[in-house]
Amino acid sequence: MNKIYEKATHYINMVVEGRAPAFIWKSEGGMSKSYTVERVLNERLGTNWGYVGGYLTPLQLYKELFKYKDKEVIVFDDVENLLADKNTTAILKGALWSTGDERFVEYRSSSSQLKGYPSKFKIKARIIMCVNRIPKRNNADMKALLSRSMFYDMHVPLRTVKEIILEVAPNLKVGTPESRLFMANYLVEKLTVATENINLRTLVKAVSIYEYNNSTTVWKPLVDELIPVNRELEYVNNLMGIKNMKAHEKANQFSKEFGKSSRTYYTHRKTIKQKLLISDKEYCKIEAMNYA
Repeated sequence: MNKIYEKATHYINMVVEGRAPAFIWKSEGGMSKSYTVERVLNERLGTNWGYVGGYLTPLQLYKELFKYKDKEVIVFDDVENLLADKNTTAILKGALWSTGDERFVEYRSSSSQLKGYPSKFKIKARIIMCVNRIPKRNNADMKALLSRSMFYDMHVPLRTVKEIILEVAPNLKVGTPESRLFMANYLVEKLTVATENINLRTLVKAVSIYEYNNSTTVWKPLVDELIPVNRELEYVNNLMGIKNMKAHEKANQFSKEFGKSSRTYYTHRKTIKQKLLISDKEYCKIEAMNYA
């Protein structure tokens, strides 16, 4: 697997070995977070871990924690709502805060809601969370939760996304080897800083479409629908390549074109720099060269 997953793999192993109570892994969707976590846990723990995915209410979260409390690890996948709700955040904080060497989870509610579940229990399991975003990042409860966890905000540069798509394509469980390779190369060719949501899930969908009908007049328009282009990012990227034009002039031109503030221009520029993995210092050099 690509080197970009090495840091996350170390954090997962730290949770497995009990060196950290939790690991929160953030990145764009469809970048193999779940696959990587599952691979490591299967190798290290076999079946001694639990998986929870999708929307959960505070009570549902409490019951899932109780269900897997004696496992080594519980994985929560695509559950941003847990981090957005103050009640679920409070439950998770309790699950990660140790009193001595023990951690306890508590649910303050009427006995009728718990329906046979204890109002408080000791939990052995450690927690891994895979999320696409962190809501309310500056909220006090969120800061407390992050401070009790290992946290990795994985930014995947454009060239690495291309490498991952080509690397993973042969191992997909859909289509023929030829169709997987063909569609992987097609997506890589289409991928720019302005395209959005191209990831491994996109590749699976594209292969399925190609397997359905490999006539160019059929598969191409269907696959292209999977590859939305952010016109604002595309425009900013083009502006960034213009010589003899200062940054504030580019920002003003963007504002005139889209009716948005200069701040939006600089936000898009930052996004592009992250996708290209260009530092501020490197970008200043590029700007200077363009203006020379």
